[in-house]
Amino acid sequence: VTEWSACSTACGTGVQEREVFCAGSDGCSGVAPDAQRSCESVDGCGWSVGPWGACDTACGDGIQRRNVTCEAGETCEGSGPPTWQYCRSRDACGWTTGAWSSCSSGCGAGVRTRQVQCSGGPPELCDA
Repeated sequence: VTEWSACSTACGTGVQEREVFCAGSDGCSGVAPDAQRSCESVDGCGWSVGPWGACDTACGDGIQRRNVTCEAGETCEGSGPPTWQYCRSRDACGWTTGAWSSCSSGCGAGVRTRQVQCSGGPPELCDA
C-alpha cells in the first residue's frame, strides 16, 4: 500500500488515491484496503479558518469550536469547513468515593464496601 495522494481539488470535496497491491506470492486473504477516499480541502478557497478552541468540558465528551469566515473579496461556496467537532477531555477527571459501609460481620473478619466512580463518566477517563 502506498501513501495517500494529495486531495484532487484545492477547494471543496475531492478524492485521494493510493496504490493497493498484494505482495505475497500465495495470494492475499481478506478484504483489500481502500484505494480511494473522499477528502476536504480549503487551501484554494476564500475561507479563513481559525485554530480549534479548547474542549467545552474539563472531563468527558464535549465540543470544540473555531471561527470560519469568508475572506473579504473572495467567493466562498457552501457553508465552509466545519466550525465544531467532538472532543474528549481528561483534564479535570478524577475518582470520587462514597462512605464505607458497615462491616458485614459483627464478630471476626468481614467486608466493608464503598461506591467509587469517575467524576466524568466512564472509568477510562480517570487515572487508576
